[in-house]
Amino acid sequence: MEANNHDPPVGSGEILRPLSTRVAAQIRAELGRQDVSAAELSRRAGKPAGYFAARLSGRTRVTIADVELAAHLLGVSVLEFM
Repeated sequence: MEANNHDPPVGSGEILRPLSTRVAAQIRAELGRQDVSAAELSRRAGKPAGYFAARLSGRTRVTIADVELAAHLLGVSVLEFM
């Protein structure tokens, strides 16, 4: 079977980008439902004010640890963001 030269190499991060984008959108939606800003979420987490804003805007990739922390701080299941 011939490789498709248009597919990103495994591990390049391009494959994971859509999931990270979708998760960030779900976290933003939950913030909206709870009327909480990204800066407030960062404050609750003990992080710099722009920590979650950078992740939720796509400037920085959202990690599993970020998702777990946001879920905990917002009182929802991690599965709500998947």
